[in-house]
Amino acid sequence: MLIVCLRTLIAYALIIGMIRLMGKRQLGELQPSELVTTILVSNLASLPIEDADLPIITALLPILIIVALEIILSMLEIRSQKFSAAVSGSPKVVIRDGQIDQQALAELRYGIDDLLEALRNKDVFDFREVAYGIVETNGTLNVYRKFDKQNLQNEVFELKPDGCDRPPITVVLDGKIQTEELPDAGVNEKQIIDLVAKRQIQLESVYLLQIDRDGSTILVTKEETQ
Repeated sequence: MLIVCLRTLIAYALIIGMIRLMGKRQLGELQPSELVTTILVSNLASLPIEDADLPIITALLPILIIVALEIILSMLEIRSQKFSAAVSGSPKVVIRDGQIDQQALAELRYGIDDLLEALRNKDVFDFREVAYGIVETNGTLNVYRKFDKQNLQNEVFELKPDGCDRPPITVVLDGKIQTEELPDAGVNEKQIIDLVAKRQIQLESVYLLQIDRDGSTILVTKEETQ
């Protein structure tokens, strides 16, 4: 009995350590690779507890390998957007200005009933109230309500937004221009390059560049994040 308790404590402590190594995001919504890692680790961790004859080092070694692979995969995803998109996918807009993008839903294999359920989870019961609806890489739906639906005051007094009604659009991420987002931001690649050049910095030095609905920019250089 004492041996079983000791093996359980070792496995428990090791799994907590491995989850901490994989980062805080592991505790929230899971990406595909993280979900696979979690399932495999939970299954492998039960083996040394259930089988007292199995050497604990032999049982826990696969866990260490899997967690190491997950950490390496995460680092590669940070360094390469193309690799990240291939492994985890990319966010996709499924609602624009109250209109459902059926093609985007089909690509995600996201049914209309799934969309409506996700909207209800955001306290939205009419998709026409949504200016932007985005399915994130972990499958969750985030919504940006139309200006007049954001609060009662906007609707009652018929207030209008100062510019087009949309959230800030990310046009440059980690030195790479996000070409798919440019139409929503109302700009092209040349304008982005000129904008960065006016700030007297290189495109590769841009960590994040967003264009707000009023046309103002939000720019963070890589040096500022270190």
